[in-house]
Order: sequence, then C-alpha cells, then structure tokens
Amino acid sequence: ASESGVWVADIAALIVGIALLGKTLLLRGVILGRIGPFGGLLADACVLAMIVVPIWYLGRRRGRRLPLYAVDGLLTFVMIATSTWAAYHGDVISPKSLVFANQVGRTGNSVKDLLNWVMLLYFIEVVPLVTLEWFARTGRLGREVADRSRTPRRVAVIATVVVATGWFAFSSIAVAHHIGPLNGIILSAERGIFAYQIGSVFHQEGALAQEVLQDADTPDERVQAILDAIDDAVGGREGERIDGIEHGAVAGSNVIVIQVEALQSFVVGKEVDGHRMTPNLDKLAEEAWYFKYGTAQIAAGTTVDAEFAANTSCYPASGQAASIAYVDRVLSSLPRTLGANGYQSVTMHTNTARFWNRRQFYPALGFDRYLDQDFFGKKDKVGWAASDEVLYRKGLEEIERMRDEGGPFYANFITITSHHPYLPLPSRKDPYLPPAPYADTAVGSYLSHIDYMDRTLGAFIDELKATGLWDDSIVVIYGDHHAFKTNQFDSVDADALAALLGREATPLDRMGVPLFVHVPGRSDGHRVETVVGQVDIMPTVLDLLGIDGSHIPMFGRSLFVNSPVVLGVRGYGLAGALIDETTLVAPAIEGEDPVAYDFANPTQGHPPTADETAKLRDAQLLLELSDVYVRGLPAREDYVEDPGMIVPGVTDQ
Repeated sequence: ASESGVWVADIAALIVGIALLGKTLLLRGVILGRIGPFGGLLADACVLAMIVVPIWYLGRRRGRRLPLYAVDGLLTFVMIATSTWAAYHGDVISPKSLVFANQVGRTGNSVKDLLNWVMLLYFIEVVPLVTLEWFARTGRLGREVADRSRTPRRVAVIATVVVATGWFAFSSIAVAHHIGPLNGIILSAERGIFAYQIGSVFHQEGALAQEVLQDADTPDERVQAILDAIDDAVGGREGERIDGIEHGAVAGSNVIVIQVEALQSFVVGKEVDGHRMTPNLDKLAEEAWYFKYGTAQIAAGTTVDAEFAANTSCYPASGQAASIAYVDRVLSSLPRTLGANGYQSVTMHTNTARFWNRRQFYPALGFDRYLDQDFFGKKDKVGWAASDEVLYRKGLEEIERMRDEGGPFYANFITITSHHPYLPLPSRKDPYLPPAPYADTAVGSYLSHIDYMDRTLGAFIDELKATGLWDDSIVVIYGDHHAFKTNQFDSVDADALAALLGREATPLDRMGVPLFVHVPGRSDGHRVETVVGQVDIMPTVLDLLGIDGSHIPMFGRSLFVNSPVVLGVRGYGLAGALIDETTLVAPAIEGEDPVAYDFANPTQGHPPTADETAKLRDAQLLLELSDVYVRGLPAREDYVEDPGMIVPGVTDQ
C-alpha cells in the first residue's frame, strides 16, 4: 500500500509526458508542416521537461497530482491557442499578439469555424487520466501515501531541468538576437515554438536598418538616409510613364478608395455553372487599370493593416496590429498629405470604430472625420453590422455633401458584409446559392457573399456615374486580405476551393488581392500583369494628382511609372520574403535554399535567380526601415488610450 501513491504519480506523469510530447509533434506538424529540424524539436521537448519533471517530482514526494494536471491543462491551452491562431493567420502567435486573446469571445462564430476534430487530439490524455484517478480513489491501487524515499532521483531531476533549461535558454536567446525580420514559422522550426514565443519578446528588429542609419544623427538625416536606401533597393523611382498617364494627369480630382472585405484575385472573372461571380468588377476591368496580381501587405492586424498600408505606403508592425503599434504616432499618410493640399477627408465603416482601436487609429492617420455605427445605424444588419448597401447609400450622401461644399475630398470606404465566417445571407438579399461541389461548404458561402458584394459595388459605381462623381474622381478598389484560413480546412472545403481554382491552393493564392484604378477621363481598360502591392496605392494617388511626395518615405511606387518592384512580406508565415515583378522568393530554414514561386504559376517552386537572392535582403531591409521610420515619427499630443477598444481574436475586422 505504501507504494501505491508513488506509482499513481509515476503513471500520471508518464501519461501526461507522452501526451504533451505527442501534442507537441502534432502542433509542429500542423503549424510548421514538419516535425524537425532536430534542434527545434529538442527545444520544445526541453520546455516540457523543465516544467513537467520538477512538478512530477515534487508532487510524487508529497502525494499530490493536481499541480501536474494544472500544468498539463495550461500547456494544452497554449497549444490550442497557438494552433487556432495559426489556422487563421498562417503564423505563430507571440506574446505581442496576446492583446488579441481576450477578445476571442467577441468573435465566437469565426473561432468555432476554425476548430475541427484535430482539436480533440489535444485532449488525448483525459480518458487514461480519469481512469487512473478512478482506480486510485476507489482504493483498487491500495492506500496512497507520500513518497519519503531519498534516492539519486533528485540528482537526475536537477540534471534534467538544468540541461533542458540551458538548451531552451540558448534557443530563446538565438531568436532574440536574430538579424532581420522575425519569421515565426522558420524560427519556430529551427529554434522551437516555445523558444520563438519567448525570444520574440526580446527581439529588437532593426539590425539591418542600423547599418543604413548609423551616420544619421538628426531626424531629417534619418529620413533622408531611409529615402536613399529605398531608392537604392528599387533602383530609383524614375522610369518610363505607363499608358501615357503623366504626373499630375488628373490634378484636383476627388479621391474615392474602396477597401473590400476578403476580396481575392482568384474569384474575379470566375464563372460557376454559368453564373458570373463578379460581373461588375469584370466590367470595371474593361474600363480601368486592373492589376490582377495585387498582393496584401498585412500581418496580425489583417483588415486594419491593409488600411494602414494603403494610406501610408509603409509596412504593418510585426506581431501587432498597426492600429495598436503605431497609433500614438503622427503618421505620414495619404489623408494628411492631401489635407495639406486643400482636401477634406473622411473614412467610413458601418461597425463601431472601437474595433481595431480605430477611434485612435483614424486620427493618427490624419483623417478629418470617421463615420461608424453611430452614423450608419444598425438597420439592415448583415453579420456584424449594417450592410454594404447602407454603407454605400449613406456614404454617397456624405460625399455629395462634401462636393457641394466645394474643394476636393478624399473618401475611404471599408466594406464588411463579405466577412469571415460567411454566415448565410438573409433571404431579403436574394443570395446566390452555388451548386455542387460548392454547396454547403465554406467556399460556397464565400461565393454567395462575393456575389452580393459585386452587386452592391456595381450599384454604387452606377450611382457615382449618375451623380457625376465618377468623372471627377480617382477611384481605387482593392481587396484587404485572404478569404480562408491556412490549415484545418475541411477536406470538402479544400476540394471545393481546388475546383474553383482548377488546382490545389497555395500560399500565393491567399496573398492575392485584386487592385483596380479608375482614372477620370479614361475609359480604356488595361490589364496589368506586373505584381503590385497595397503599399503602391498612396504613391499612385499622389502621382496622379501631381502632389510631390518625394520627401515622404514610401515603400511602394506609383503604378504609372515603370520602375522596379521590391516588396517585403510581413505576414502569411512568410515574413522576410521578397516580391518582385513576377515572383515571390520565400526565405528558408538555415541550411536550406530559398524557393521562388511565380504568381502566374504558383504551384511549382524553383530556385531563385542570383538577382532575386540579392534582392531578398533588400526586401528585409525595407521591412526594418519601415518600422524604424514609423516608430521615429513625432508622438501625437492628442493621443489618449481608448480603454473600450475592441481587438478581435483569431479573426479580423
């Protein structure tokens, strides 16, 4: 009987240890797509050892198992949170992103949509542990007593903890001292998921940037050094004008920018069983400049990061939404630059501006006003907020009023109805119901929302034409980010997406968001095959208006100047990747070679060219310079933290 308590503790620890190791292998396989390299796997195993072993030993001596079960539950929670975050963002969550965690309940439908049977494997030890405890508590294992023995076991425990802690510390320090942008997928594979999560807290991004800025002593010198580095990376911004569009071609025009929720390139121009999914966008592609290979420059902030990239031509922050990381800065932005040139500016969104901290983010961007749920109301609610029809109808009234007041304006529209998880549209919207193989799948629900999006957008464009605003305004329309989560995609949904694409989906498909630019007075369509980015929107608008932005570090370039493309990637698990005119070059795990993927044929990877390999470092430098530049901007005197801000969890807003 005196040995029974010891054996129960030993068996419980064995069950927990094996289960946690198995879940770690599962986590690495699901998130990273691989179990190795060995160093990273060892670091993750060391975390389990340095926590579980001492808890087991102390509990064994005192006859207590509750602390062991508590640790098991805590580590399981961390693994589930990490897996769920990766399912949507395609990256590894870090402590910087924990600000999102307490908002999971606010977006419950989307969270539930991310969970599936794989999550059940994270509770694999529950049944054997419950069975063990039942045997112990019913006396079938004898009377339990504490272990009073003195054996070399203590030495073994101490040695295990010291070695495990040492390797984990080494791995975490390696992450903290990593040079260049943090790539959660690569560093988690190389150094361990838990080491990445801890090491990222202490990582100071900017080692590459400091090489450029080391001789810049004043703010003006730093800005000039950044401008020079941008020009060096992309080979200068001067080039032949495209399609006869000269600088200042439509000076004085109004500016209307429409950011469309979850609009992706692969759906534009598609027909499903004879039904055209985007007839109005297809028509627009025949009368405007259509950039098929647009790319999203988003990270943890998804939608709000797209707003930031489009309005600043800078890259979002690492691990945090731009509306959190940069909200206390006076941002050099499109609305602020236009305001200095006599423009009124307004941004519109039918949800509350407390989502994504927009109450403080919009003043940081320099918008004169923002219109949110208080303005649009809650009538005709679809999903989270009033429908896109309400947004366009009341928004049109507002910009007509601004026009009638005299002077040009900049109006930014953010749609919301086509938002994940694509709940069924109400019957009053006459939803399109796609046939098999899309029926009853997430892909089919998405197509239903895209059909509605296109109808409402087409009606708004018709209204702009009827009121004369179309002929007086630059109109930019683009998608903000991906439509679907990365992994844990149901096999039926995966088959439906493959049917829509005509092939298996790739990470490049997730990045692809179309971009349309209407130039007043021009109705000839141009389909441009060059890869472009959301960071190109601000310099393009300023170029068309003839406004000098040469003193502002912009990491995109005007789409009407034939200059080189060098874009960095912050999100999608591809942090530090390069995008050039046709290709994405993904950074690789140490010891492996980078792989290049053509946007026109993303399924076949190939070795990058020597020029692309060289430009990979340029892209990483630009990411760091963007962060250094934005964080070095003047602080806002009017900034006050909004205690009521709402930051979504694993979904976006």
